[in-house]
Amino acid sequence: MKRPISVLFCLSFLLASGVSHGATQGYTSAERQRANELYKRLIDRDTPKKNAAELARVYLRRAYVLDVGPGETIANELQKTYPQLADQDRLWYFAWALDALIRGAKLKDLQTTLEQTHEIIHNSDERTFFVRSVLGVASCYASPVPILEIVEDATDDGMMGEQRRKFVSWIITQVKRGENPVYIQQIYDVVSDITPLPGSQRDLLDKCYRAVHRGVPPDRLADAVKRMGENCETGKQLEGNLDNVLRLFYAGVPFEKAVDTVAPPTKKAERKE
Repeated sequence: MKRPISVLFCLSFLLASGVSHGATQGYTSAERQRANELYKRLIDRDTPKKNAAELARVYLRRAYVLDVGPGETIANELQKTYPQLADQDRLWYFAWALDALIRGAKLKDLQTTLEQTHEIIHNSDERTFFVRSVLGVASCYASPVPILEIVEDATDDGMMGEQRRKFVSWIITQVKRGENPVYIQQIYDVVSDITPLPGSQRDLLDKCYRAVHRGVPPDRLADAVKRMGENCETGKQLEGNLDNVLRLFYAGVPFEKAVDTVAPPTKKAERKE
């Protein structure tokens, strides 16, 4: 019994001296106990007491409704993946991940996001932008993983710096509108195979999502782009086919029929249907 009591006393002291004692007011004893438990578990993993107390305070303020386990997992992931991260940045990363958990994001997706961002983005300031942006839209409706996979592919293709940040901001804007990043990724996979130019890729993606905003179902659009892309050698050809499909659709032709008119299904696809 001595160790738990000493741990609780230590956390109470740190919360009272390192922050304001008022920081713990307004919470139930059960909520404060969960924060204390998180602190104890982090100390058991050799987290410095000051860092453990600060993380427990963030947990108490942001995610006291959650079980301790996910908070502990995120804190340990940060320590493992970002051991040199500045203390304040660690608290922000932790807070953004907790917010995502509250929105229903999967814990494994958040771990993957932290790991992949560390692997892809090497500049610390730029990495913070990506972590904040991607975790900010992670929820039970949108996994952040497809976004990071797009970023990884774009990075491999040479997209860097301001151009990459603007590209991610565009993706985040679509997701905030309610779009599923899975379909953005599917369209990007086709577009990036056909044209290596980031500007042309963005133009095609913009055209696709202007169509989505006008009522084209994104899942069917992704399938259509994939089918059309199989017979296109340049981005200009794909854009021309897409323009023809959209012209028919806006004229009142059902979307599937418009796609069949511009890019007739193969015999195999017809038999499958």
